[in-house]
Formats: sequence, structure tokens, C-alpha cells
Amino acid sequence: MKIGKALIALAMACGAALAASQAAAQAYLGGSIGQSDIDDQLATGLITGGSVDGTDTAFKIFGGSRIAR
Repeated sequence: MKIGKALIALAMACGAALAASQAAAQAYLGGSIGQSDIDDQLATGLITGGSVDGTDTAFKIFGGSRIAR
């Protein structure tokens, strides 16, 4: 979960920088993080080989800018 904390800190720092310059740049930056959890007994019937972990974490970072009013 160290990556998650680093991503949150990065998003907060970038958000503060963008908020300060929002009037001039009209840029945005965002992100999200989530975790899935599935019962191992349900997944065992679907996967015929290998092992089943049951949990996984995903994240995304996005950004852009406004080009025209």
C-alpha cells in the first residue's frame, strides 16, 4: 500500500499546484484508487489452473486542459 500513499500525496501536491494556477492554465488532474475482493470459493470454480488470490488493487491517474471556451 506504499504506492497508494505515494499516489495520494502526488495527487494532493499536483492539485494544490493546479489550484494556484487554475485561472491561467485551465488544467485539471485527477486520480483514483480502489481494491477488489472476491470469495476464494467462488473463483476456484472459474479458474482451472494456478492459484487464486482474491484481492487486487488498481489505480488511475488522468489529466488534461481546456483548449476552448
